Amino acid sequence: MCTAYELGKRGGSFPDHLNSESVDILVAISGTLLIRPAIPAPVIVADGTARTMRWGFRRSFARKIKGKDPVMRTIVNSREDKLDGRTWKKAFTENRCLIPAASFFEWVEGKWRDHDDSRG
Repeated sequence: MCTAYELGKRGGSFPDHLNSESVDILVAISGTLLIRPAIPAPVIVADGTARTMRWGFRRSFARKIKGKDPVMRTIVNSREDKLDGRTWKKAFTENRCLIPAASFFEWVEGKWRDHDDSRG
């Protein structure tokens, strides 16, 4: 379960269908930035343009305490067997994007664990 990713320069290449304005946006990223759920960050949509979007789906969950307001939560991941569900179906089949990530992280045993093997 990836719960954070990093933008930054680590090499790699851009998809062929990326337009020049989008390339300029990505090249202009200086340093690195840790992106967590609900933080706006650039993504590449199907037509090759860059857009700033937030990661995750905001959903209201009922509180179990009578008389309390529902709690808003951000959902950021799913399992393959849940992709036909109400939250994920349209996003998975129609609204896909590329996320320009240099590495991704998980919270493991009280600290961030980097999944970028090139760091040694």
